[in-house]
Order: sequence, then structure tokens, then C-alpha cells
Amino acid sequence: MDGKVYPIYSKSAYVKFGERLHDKGGSRRFLVIKSQDFDIDLTVERFQKGEIPADYRILDQDTLGLIPTCS
Repeated sequence: MDGKVYPIYSKSAYVKFGERLHDKGGSRRFLVIKSQDFDIDLTVERFQKGEIPADYRILDQDTLGLIPTCS
């Protein structure tokens, strides 16, 4: 979607935060690209409270990712 390549590591998820507006006001949301073995329920609230197990990695989709180059 953004032209970047995201290597998928075991128990990892790339997260991109944003705001969603609807008729009842704004809410926090996020988009996730995750590995197949990322089997925990990832919610904004759980992320903000730091309730992610230590052996799982949350990666910033905005700042990470590889930009492919043509040779």
C-alpha cells in the first residue's frame, strides 16, 4: 500500500495508529500487519496499558519497513 516491504518476524506486528471520525466522535484505531504466530488479542487499550507479553514485538509501521530499489 505504501510501497514499503515489511519483513515479518516471529511474534511481531507492525502497527500504524490513526484517528477515525464517526457520528459519535473520534476514536483511536490502528492498522496491523502481523506474523502468523502473533496470537494475542491486540487492542489499543491493551497496547497503551503495556499488556503485551515480553516475547512479542510491536513495530512502528510509519518508521520501519524497507523501500525496494531497482538496480
